[in-house]
Amino acid sequence: MPPLPFIVTIIVLLALAALGVAAGVSAPAPYGIIRESWRQTLDVFRYRSLLPLFAFALFFVQIAAPLAINLYPPENQWVAAAFLVLAQALVTYALAHVAYRLHRGLIYGEWAAGLSFGARERRMALYVLASWFFVTILSHLPIPAPPLIAPAVAPILGAALWLQAFVVKVLFALIGPAASLDDPKPLRRSIASVWREPAAIFAIVVIVQLTLTFLNAVFSLATGASLGLAILRGGITLLATTFFYILSEFALVIVLTRVWEDQYEPETRYAAHNLNWL
Repeated sequence: MPPLPFIVTIIVLLALAALGVAAGVSAPAPYGIIRESWRQTLDVFRYRSLLPLFAFALFFVQIAAPLAINLYPPENQWVAAAFLVLAQALVTYALAHVAYRLHRGLIYGEWAAGLSFGARERRMALYVLASWFFVTILSHLPIPAPPLIAPAVAPILGAALWLQAFVVKVLFALIGPAASLDDPKPLRRSIASVWREPAAIFAIVVIVQLTLTFLNAVFSLATGASLGLAILRGGITLLATTFFYILSEFALVIVLTRVWEDQYEPETRYAAHNLNWL
């Protein structure tokens, strides 16, 4: 019998292939959404450079927080953990304000020179923060160690918990866009969207996640341990992360409007960002 990791790898590859085919024939046309989001992201970098700059700075803070802990470690490890969680929460909350401007700008043309912090923005950011907190807790549930469980069961249990957290992450993926577009019940809308078009939404999330993982792996292999190359790798990684963050936010808000056609826009198919909807 083949070893368990080999069997799991084959199952994952088959599942990804099935997802790719299902997404290709799904009504929202997620691959077209990715192409359009790429084009819109390039336009944001060209004409609305402050939004990418804000996101870049926030991702820099996200990376700098653990580095600061390593350079100046506190005596109490709980203080370090609390600092990192607080830093990540603040970054997530602030990034939600960037996403709000991206969503409203693309769908309603409400572009702004900077960020805004009104009641709508705070509501959307709090929804995003709450969903991030829930998924983070779910992703870090403790796994019993041997001898409480058999050694062979531990990796299976870990994979099951990871899959569970990923599914919940996808179910929550459209909370931010729905809240940005003033949906009265963003959580219910997000879950209902995945229920209506699971292949399209799963495909978009998987494509973005796999692309970021691949880029990080490439940058790790392409750079060495010297300080100059480490700084170069860090800068490129931050730039790529910023680009794909903006792309993912565009993709999620576009798929939301396509799944619920004409509920957020008067005529979704005639919107500029949907003219390539096949």
